[in-house]
Amino acid sequence: MSWTVKEKMTTAGRYFLLFIFVSFLGWLGETIGCSIDIGAYCDRGFVNMPLCTIYGFTVLILYALLGTPERGGMILREIRSPYLRVPLYFVLGTLITTALEFFVGWFFADVLGAKLWDYSYYPDHFQGHICLRFSILWGILILLGMKYVFGPVRRVIAGLPVNRLLLISGISALLLLTDWIVSFSRILF
Repeated sequence: MSWTVKEKMTTAGRYFLLFIFVSFLGWLGETIGCSIDIGAYCDRGFVNMPLCTIYGFTVLILYALLGTPERGGMILREIRSPYLRVPLYFVLGTLITTALEFFVGWFFADVLGAKLWDYSYYPDHFQGHICLRFSILWGILILLGMKYVFGPVRRVIAGLPVNRLLLISGISALLLLTDWIVSFSRILF
């Protein structure tokens, strides 16, 4: 089956809106948690928009590799038993999320000189980039989010009329690209 350009754009737009939604949820959770922790408003995003894009990237990568707890992706597709797939989903989700968090934390801190987060005040941290308690939390949130939130949000986005979907995702992509350029310029220059 050959996909048309519009079908490819529609699929890309749907995944991009999922990315935006998850990035917003990540920003919201991080901002609320940090604000409560320090007792004052704390914007936890790297970009100016209310997004933590590491969340969006991570969920799309996990979806590609692991699928959902009910229906495995590339890695878990052949495991039929939910009694095995769900625990494996949690373990692999935790490990992949932790690896991505470590790489992004290391890259920004050690390569770009911009520390976006610091777990060094927790006794179970590794180089300040990752922390066992948060790795477990990410694993739980990934499991629950992919089981109960991802599917309904995906269905809502899939239900958008194609022209509206393409308009919203196109405008959002331009805004985010501009924001990334501005945000990286702050670090690099």
